Amino acid sequence: MAVPVNFREASISKIALAKVGNPLKGEPLLTSKDLCRFEESEADLLTSSFLVPFKSLEPYRLNIESNQEASLHNYTKKVFDNGSNLLEEAKDISQYLYSKSYHPNIKSGDLCISLIDGIIIAGNSVPALCIIKCENKTPFLQISEVDGDLTLTTQHGIYPDKVDKGCLILNYQEQDGYTVYLFDKSGNNTQDIDEAKSYLEKLDAFDYKFKVGDYFFNKWHFRSLINHYVTLANKGQMKVSFKDLLTLLAAKKLEVYSDRITEYFEMMTAQNFLPNSPTMMNAGGRLGQLSACFVLGMNDGMEEIMKSTSDAALIFKSGGGVGINYSDLREEGDIVASTSGVASGPVSFMNIINTVTEVVKQGGKRRGANMGIIEAWHPDVEKFITNKTEPGVLENFNVSVGIWEDFWNALVNTEDGNYVLRSPRDRKPVKEINAHQLIDLIALSAWKSAEPGLIFFDQINKYNVFAKARQAPLRATNPC
Repeated sequence: MAVPVNFREASISKIALAKVGNPLKGEPLLTSKDLCRFEESEADLLTSSFLVPFKSLEPYRLNIESNQEASLHNYTKKVFDNGSNLLEEAKDISQYLYSKSYHPNIKSGDLCISLIDGIIIAGNSVPALCIIKCENKTPFLQISEVDGDLTLTTQHGIYPDKVDKGCLILNYQEQDGYTVYLFDKSGNNTQDIDEAKSYLEKLDAFDYKFKVGDYFFNKWHFRSLINHYVTLANKGQMKVSFKDLLTLLAAKKLEVYSDRITEYFEMMTAQNFLPNSPTMMNAGGRLGQLSACFVLGMNDGMEEIMKSTSDAALIFKSGGGVGINYSDLREEGDIVASTSGVASGPVSFMNIINTVTEVVKQGGKRRGANMGIIEAWHPDVEKFITNKTEPGVLENFNVSVGIWEDFWNALVNTEDGNYVLRSPRDRKPVKEINAHQLIDLIALSAWKSAEPGLIFFDQINKYNVFAKARQAPLRATNPC
């Protein structure tokens, strides 16, 4: 049976470094000549980052190989016997791992071998040897002062929260083999995912059948267990079959996790921490929706508009809120080629979402929330700005005008303040307005009705680290 482990008082005392290549590819092994130096504040960051991957993992035993001098167990024992041996033993451990790297798929990487004190296991404070490997370098941008000016440079290094592989060896019950936790982010385990999914068809048979400690799983908890298993198995990160997992539950091999459930429950009852409302309402229920905040797309087509409306209704049903940027919908009066009719404009479709919100809240758990956004260049922006100055209009919405740098440029850097409004369909100019008058209209409407707000897309995307990966700027936010 697993024993409870607590990392709260843990602290790194020593670190040795190495670069481990793949011998098959002619890549060398490099080890540090001295222990790594770090500040006390850095120790807290390193300790937390190195130990995070090992939370919620099942322990193993490190076999005792008494007849083999070159073994991980013997190297570890020498470190536990005398912490000052870390540097020399780290070199041996690095060489040992290097000798085991004769496989074409093994990547080179940076190795950190550290001695960590103060890990609590079964009520005992013990040291641990932590070995982590980072295979994927992360580019960093660093702003530095040089000769009174600022320069921007790119560096590559280890991102502490992106450890790829590791093991944590605890000096606990050494006579039976040290307690070991293993972590592999890449995942190389294959499980029968269809077998796990088959249990989704017989949830009723497992209603309150399993428990951890005093906490029973109802059938919706069991469904969540299946879904989480499938997610991890698809990533190759499940080491046991689903049947074996159920066997562990039935044999009470996972009882240690009841302590974490109790700890979380007591945090909530003491009101030291509370999760969001959907979690409080839906955990352990059929909906199972624990997120509160969503952003939906709204493309210029009836199918896409109705799909987003349907998605919004389901989110409202479970107590969530939705943010939508309506700027891609063509302006009121524009020609609709498929019908030869005219478009009703984005504000009309906001009214549909508003009505859906109103209807769903009568049968849902709480009123849904909406954030509606139209960007300043949209031809219907003036109607959007003044829409909520009338009582009873879009009462289930907060609204904001999306601002980009071109608006500020027209407002501040031009003599006439002319600002071009463009068609969402082809971005061709539709008309010009005065940027000063537009900002005045926004201010007046906000004074009358506390709407609209402004959302500064220029500033948001200036610091948006995901823009490159998404190959698009951020153009919406949730109501929060």
